[in-house]
Amino acid sequence: MTVDYEYSSVMHYGIRAFSWNGAQTIKALHPDKESSIGEVFRKELSFTDVKVVSLMYQCAKQCDSSIICNNGGYVDQNCKCICPDGSDSCSKATPDDEDGECFNAHDSWKCAVLANKGECQRNPRFMLESCKKACRL
Repeated sequence: MTVDYEYSSVMHYGIRAFSWNGAQTIKALHPDKESSIGEVFRKELSFTDVKVVSLMYQCAKQCDSSIICNNGGYVDQNCKCICPDGSDSCSKATPDDEDGECFNAHDSWKCAVLANKGECQRNPRFMLESCKKACRL
């Protein structure tokens, strides 16, 4: 089972965990990920959390093995592709995810969640700077 490391997982301690004086105790190998350590999904599971549990418990065991989910998606217990961005794009063959000039400055999953919640319209300045690709700008 191969799943990308998820800094924002509910299973990840925050950056000040176990500190007696409030100092930072956990550092990310990639500094741009540091702000999301244990913070993003405090109240809900991240996409990767759900994917790991689904794979561990073989929730799609009864599904046809010809179902292939692209772009980091996985087959769920209902034999449907579950995609990182909440769309159905991982169930279709798609071109490479790189668009040259268009990219998300922050984690793509976080940007997709914000875009799906309507932040592209409510908070366009932030989203244009941070999540341009998720808003298709």
